[in-house]
Amino acid sequence: MTKPSKVAVIPQKFSGRSTEDPFKYLQNFELAAHSNLWADDLKLRALPNYLSDTALLWYHSYVKDRNSAATVLAGAPCTAKITWAELTSELQKAFRTVASKEVAEEKLYARKQLIGESPEDYVYSKLDLINDYEPNMAEDQKIRHIIKGLRASYLEKIHIQAPKTVEEVITAIRKIAETQYMIAQNLDSNVTTSVCTPDHLKELLNSTQQEIAKALTEQINAIKADISNLKNPILPPQYPPYPYNTMHIPPHLYPPAQPSHAPSNSCRYCKRTGHTIDQCRSRPVQTPNLDPNHCRYCKKSGHTIDQCKIRPPRPITTARNCHNCKSPYHFKKDCPHLSGNDQRQGTPHQPTLPTNLPPTPQ
Repeated sequence: MTKPSKVAVIPQKFSGRSTEDPFKYLQNFELAAHSNLWADDLKLRALPNYLSDTALLWYHSYVKDRNSAATVLAGAPCTAKITWAELTSELQKAFRTVASKEVAEEKLYARKQLIGESPEDYVYSKLDLINDYEPNMAEDQKIRHIIKGLRASYLEKIHIQAPKTVEEVITAIRKIAETQYMIAQNLDSNVTTSVCTPDHLKELLNSTQQEIAKALTEQINAIKADISNLKNPILPPQYPPYPYNTMHIPPHLYPPAQPSHAPSNSCRYCKRTGHTIDQCRSRPVQTPNLDPNHCRYCKKSGHTIDQCKIRPPRPITTARNCHNCKSPYHFKKDCPHLSGNDQRQGTPHQPTLPTNLPPTPQ
């Protein structure tokens, strides 16, 4: 067994979430183990210390199942021998789901070379996505994925060369990048030389002065237009006379009051002039009657409206009448006009009626 060495590089922890890729995690773990000089037996002992949450629960369940299977085979309690290759393979199977492969596929097809991104950065990031999606992808398919995401300036030149391997693609991209850099330097030197000439400087100064003079002229004309508007202010629109205007008009824009054809001292009750309706003697004085024994029906005192003899009685509603003969003195269940009810025992139900009802016609 290999003795534990001093940890120089501490690996990251793996929890088994959907956002974590077990393949990438094991790659980083292998790099840390290589830096720490860990052999396979040390990797097996160190890996559980860097698992957490769901991944740690899976590890305990996996070890328990392997020990149970070894005990059944041996016929006695024993510990199963697990190799590093078996553990890493089972870890990837447990946490590398179909959904993670679909996400890797979407990222692979959506990855394009960004503006200002170097070709080398794009190629290696594309290769990393290819390994996430399909580690055993054929070489021609890798080349096709890489070339499809290149910018137009690289795509049209590399596609003509028809590279056979990924290394040839990277070499061609580097040559194109160097060529474009040399062209850009040549253009910059030509522009610098032309700018430094006195004639070019004079032309630049004249054009700048003309643009400034044009902008100042436009501002002066705008100010003059504002001043002319102040001298000749725009009058408010003329609205129709109130109340025919349905729009809201400020009080200071109300139309002047129209003179009335009727005299101001005319009475609205007797239609005569010389006094108002408040001073009219022909208008009867209305005083409220506060007598509690005043009848509101016949307008006489000495009784209330409930005791009034002139007031006709209220009609009996049909809501409680017999539904068969419409009589108000019994219900349908006691109606004598129905067959079989003449021999009914007991007296029919008689409702309580007011005392001031007129006699029932015979």
